Amino acid sequence: MGFYDTPGSALAVALAGHHAYVADGGGGLRIIDIANPAAPTAVGFYDTPGWAYGVALAGHYAYVADYDGGLRIIDIGNPAAPTEVGFYDTPGWALGVALAGHYAYVADGDGGLVILRLLRDKVTAILPLQGGDLSSTAGDAQFLFPPGSFTSTVSLTYRQLWVDENTSPLTGIGRTFDLSAVYRDTGQVAALAPGHTFTATLHYTDAERGGAIESTLALYSWDGSAWVKEPTSVLDAGTNTITAAPNHLGLFAVLGNTLRLTLPVVVKRN
Repeated sequence: MGFYDTPGSALAVALAGHHAYVADGGGGLRIIDIANPAAPTAVGFYDTPGWAYGVALAGHYAYVADYDGGLRIIDIGNPAAPTEVGFYDTPGWALGVALAGHYAYVADGDGGLVILRLLRDKVTAILPLQGGDLSSTAGDAQFLFPPGSFTSTVSLTYRQLWVDENTSPLTGIGRTFDLSAVYRDTGQVAALAPGHTFTATLHYTDAERGGAIESTLALYSWDGSAWVKEPTSVLDAGTNTITAAPNHLGLFAVLGNTLRLTLPVVVKRN
């Protein structure tokens, strides 16, 4: 019916909407508009540093298995101007990639199967008995632990996940994160001391909020099967800030309801 002659060697393709995303060997990632299959046209491209062998899509990101370039993560929110936002240099030669949840599974040649957890940010801090604080790299997530929060010195880690997951019927704003701790002396998993809480302060932007109803935004935690609203969550819409005082560590997310249009029902009587 139609074809488009990419400049490299087309080795893999993934589809989303009316665009085809082609792993094009030395041609990098090529984005082709296929709205008219009889006459596909080039929209944009990203010249990866290696040899694009495989591609998978999730949200507005393309994950490219780039041979000796490892796994490259490309923001395709604007298909005409894709940009790289992250990469992982795998030990072998990345030949293919598949996605499931927060993980990327890379076929890595001599490196075997490489499983990567997709994170936006990761920060670790040492907290002594006297307490302390931890902030995300961008400073938009801050956590304050008072004295006695743990029974001995811990290594506390903040991980912001790459995408929200399992949020329906709520919607996420890209602020799902995990807080975990281990005791420095034993390496065992640490929990907050009984009766203690910590303060979480989360700042968000209007762009992150997207279609969520701002007044419904709150901090939630994952109980193993569902998201549960943190009862201490407080929203300050004037400063785009959510604060809370959880009594446990674990997986958290800022969630809210989506915008809905309600139309009146008109009953016509003869």
